[in-house]
Amino acid sequence: MKMFRFPIGVVLVATMLLSLGCNVQDPSKQDEKTTQATEQDSVPPVVTPPVSEPKEDAASVADLDAGLKLILPRIQLLTDAHKKIEPRYSRLFMHPDEAKNAIVEIDTKGLTSVTLSPYMFDLKGQADCEANKDAGVVDVAWSIDGGKPQKVTVDRKYHELATLDLTNTSRLKIEVSAGNDVIWCDWAGIGFTNVKP
Repeated sequence: MKMFRFPIGVVLVATMLLSLGCNVQDPSKQDEKTTQATEQDSVPPVVTPPVSEPKEDAASVADLDAGLKLILPRIQLLTDAHKKIEPRYSRLFMHPDEAKNAIVEIDTKGLTSVTLSPYMFDLKGQADCEANKDAGVVDVAWSIDGGKPQKVTVDRKYHELATLDLTNTSRLKIEVSAGNDVIWCDWAGIGFTNVKP
């Protein structure tokens, strides 16, 4: 009886195919499944954003930016309180403390008018502030050349403007004080528009 000898490579390939047996799939169907999975993976999940009204603002960002640019070089005095007074989101951020007011004094020589835009920055995303109805309330007072101050209470819904006559004046003082005991959420901002020589 004559024995047939197969090359070792053929024997190995045959053995592997037999061991895979029923696991062998039609390549065209496998590509179809892979394509479907890839397409499904590439589609981002649908996320519904929370429904909320944008915070109302009486001044446009462009006007606030232009006004702040003209006012910053005129600042003569800054008195920091709970936080440092600095430009934030097109306004001067002025956060008062329980015992100390945030104060800015501005040189008004050569100006005829300016419009103030007091504002409470949005408390959304800060749970302890957002849920507290007393949070985000300050008193804003301004005086010209040491005269009688005018005062408004600014809360989260406040969106009014105040136009000041600065003709023949030299100094505008703006003072932000705590409106109540919840001072950590008093994120007040003072904006400036219509800065006119």
